[in-house]
Amino acid sequence: MSERSFAEAAARWLELATEDLRVGAHLAATPSLPPRSAAYFAHQAAEKALKAAAATDGAEPPRTHDLVRLAHLSRSTIADDDLRILTDAHIQAQYPDPAAPAYDTATALALLETSSQVVAEVQGLLAG
Repeated sequence: MSERSFAEAAARWLELATEDLRVGAHLAATPSLPPRSAAYFAHQAAEKALKAAAATDGAEPPRTHDLVRLAHLSRSTIADDDLRILTDAHIQAQYPDPAAPAYDTATALALLETSSQVVAEVQGLLAG
C-alpha cells in the first residue's frame, strides 16, 4: 500500500470512529435504549481510531478487537488499563453475562469519555 493509500485509510478509519462516538453518545442520552449499546459503540470508536493510528504509521491494521494490542502498534498514550476496560465492554455489551451487573448510563458515559480521549489523541496524530 502506498503512503497516500495509508493516509486515506487512516482518514477513513477516523471518520468511522467519530461516527461511532456520536452514535454511542446518542444511545447514552436516550433513556429508552440500553446503556450496553452505548458501551459497545464506545469500544468501536476507540478501535477504529487506533486502527487509524496504525494506518498513519504505515501499517495494515490487524483484525482484532484488542485495544491494548492496537495501541501498542501506534503512538497512543492511553493507559492499558483503560483500554482493557473498553475491550471488556465490547465483549460484555455484545454477549452480556447474566451473572454480571448490567451497564448503567454512568458507566456507558465513562466508557464514552475514555473513547473520546482515544479519538482526540488520534485526531492530533493525524493533524500533526
